[in-house]
Amino acid sequence: IEFPHNLAIYARKDMFEDCTGANLAFTPYQVQGTGAFRPLFEVGEGAREDATSAGVYDSYMTQAMSVYTFANEVEDLSPRVAATPEMKWTDILPVVRRMGATTEKQISVPFDLDFVSLLLRDDLRDAYEKETGSKTPRTWEEFADYTEYWHGKDLNGDGEPDFGICSLNGAGPGGPQAMLMAIASSKLQYQGSMTGTWFELDNPDAVPLFENEAFYQAAELTRRLWMHSIDDQPGGWTELHEDYWHNGRCASYMWLTGSVALVLTKHPIRRCANYPTPCGEDEEVLWEPTREDGSYWEPRRFRSMGSAQVYDRTDGKMKSCTPEANPKEGEVMCPYLDAEEDERDGVWINRAPYFYSAYQHSSISIRDGADPAAKDLLWDFIVMANLEAAPVVAQDLGPTYLDPFRRSHL
Repeated sequence: IEFPHNLAIYARKDMFEDCTGANLAFTPYQVQGTGAFRPLFEVGEGAREDATSAGVYDSYMTQAMSVYTFANEVEDLSPRVAATPEMKWTDILPVVRRMGATTEKQISVPFDLDFVSLLLRDDLRDAYEKETGSKTPRTWEEFADYTEYWHGKDLNGDGEPDFGICSLNGAGPGGPQAMLMAIASSKLQYQGSMTGTWFELDNPDAVPLFENEAFYQAAELTRRLWMHSIDDQPGGWTELHEDYWHNGRCASYMWLTGSVALVLTKHPIRRCANYPTPCGEDEEVLWEPTREDGSYWEPRRFRSMGSAQVYDRTDGKMKSCTPEANPKEGEVMCPYLDAEEDERDGVWINRAPYFYSAYQHSSISIRDGADPAAKDLLWDFIVMANLEAAPVVAQDLGPTYLDPFRRSHL
């Protein structure tokens, strides 16, 4: 689709053709819907129609979940992966690899991973600690306190009340559904992926995990954050969260990782003479966050918030996390705690990054019935583009919403 998600292959097309003499033909899918999300679903439907009928195209770039709808028509890429050690397959994050795999075969190669990420205005984080005596938030409860503290205060020197968080405006991927499950995951999933966040995995009746104290707490926290976001502002989700952030109108920013990278590199936080339009090149700066020496104070990425208590499914109670193999009363063992990052003042914090897996936008599959020579050439291109993706996700080759998906990208 003609959207920044295709940069992973368009940015490498000329390089590959110059090196090999090959001729790659990319065909943008003619979508009927508008916006950022409907085309992503339409291109998957178009790929399925082609793969299951005439087979005009040799390969498809779609969302990872779309490939499952025509999995029988695409090549199992596992043998190619095994025969291509230079691809550094295990450098790709495990959860990313799994999204393109069935129980029997690898049906696509990923170029993206969506998970919920967080930015804080570092000048406001510093001021928050000094003004309240509270430490930088690490739990969702502390983060809600943080956003509520700043909501309604003037954060960019224009005399107008501003917002606790730039997010939740409309039905975009950083909407309330993503925030709700990101919070719930940290309270429900403390033993890794062996435990579910939607259903009881060991129960054949698919018992949902929504009727319990952990989910109730997540719903209440989502409401607190939602009520202190920019959701009530006109304009919907399109660009609004970015503009408000760049204009200094939010104390925090929550969106998917590629969007976080985009706003960090697109513009600094400042207010210019053409406000509310974000600052352009060489415009008069009226305000920006600064340190005592007058230098620009950059925002900071933060690890995902977590929960100091998790839901023990054996007795239906919320309990404190501990790394100890023999937990005390009121505690439960959380085996994936990080001693450096997850403990503060004797309190352990469970973090469970929420992967917004429906939107692994750019996954490439190869039609099984395509010409063998074409499939070999496509594989070489896919490997090269995948290995050369770091500058793409770092925004060095142009603006994109593609997210880091390899360990080396982090």
